[in-house]
Amino acid sequence: MIITSESGFTNDQIAIEFLKHLIMHTNAGPHSEWKLLLMDNHGSHETPEFVKLANDNHILPYPLIAHLTHCMQPLDIGIFQPYKHWHDVAIQDALANLDIEYGIRSFLRDLPTIRENIFKKRTIRHVFRDSGMWPIDVKQCLKQLKTFKPPSKLKRLNNEESTLSAPPQTTMEVEKGLEKWDQHLRSCCSSPSRPEWDSFVQGSLQVLVQSQLQEQELQIYQDKRVENLERTISKSQRLQKYGPLTGEDALWKQEKKK
Repeated sequence: MIITSESGFTNDQIAIEFLKHLIMHTNAGPHSEWKLLLMDNHGSHETPEFVKLANDNHILPYPLIAHLTHCMQPLDIGIFQPYKHWHDVAIQDALANLDIEYGIRSFLRDLPTIRENIFKKRTIRHVFRDSGMWPIDVKQCLKQLKTFKPPSKLKRLNNEESTLSAPPQTTMEVEKGLEKWDQHLRSCCSSPSRPEWDSFVQGSLQVLVQSQLQEQELQIYQDKRVENLERTISKSQRLQKYGPLTGEDALWKQEKKK
């Protein structure tokens, strides 16, 4: 099931539709056994409507620890990376078959194959085990935390940049700095924070582009003002030197004086 939104991100209504989909495919209901739903801390998972619908169907929403989904959530542990791989394979195959524009239609065409290559029972069991979610294993979760090592990564970045560079003076320097730190810091963001960070970076780049265009327009305007001023000064100087003469007369007098 695919649901779209104007913003391109999930929202409260999409979360409700997902929960209804889950209820239907897990045979959940008021008389079924209780089920545990592991999820991140997105606001759409914490609305009264979402929680009530879940509890009415014997589903217990259980949010993972904030900013640790990268080492606790099974999707982050072993699904997203192969998903990207098979997505890249699909794109390469499409280009090899002269499918020049790989758009939404191409993606939806290849999505069933991508899912079949990733969401296998063995893979799903492994990611739940490796994340420590099932069987429940705190040590396995801590092991994942040591593997990712976000604090050490930040420390390494601080060692590489022992001294901060000078503050940016132009929009171009701001753009370069933003792209540089985006490469370093994006991987340190947890799953809920990463879309917000990406949205912030993209919005900031758009603002910078607008600022650069305004700078260019201002520079063009200033150049024209200077050109007009120089033309006015030149005309005034000519009048003072030669009097109210025509251009030809002025040139003739100037040549005669030489």
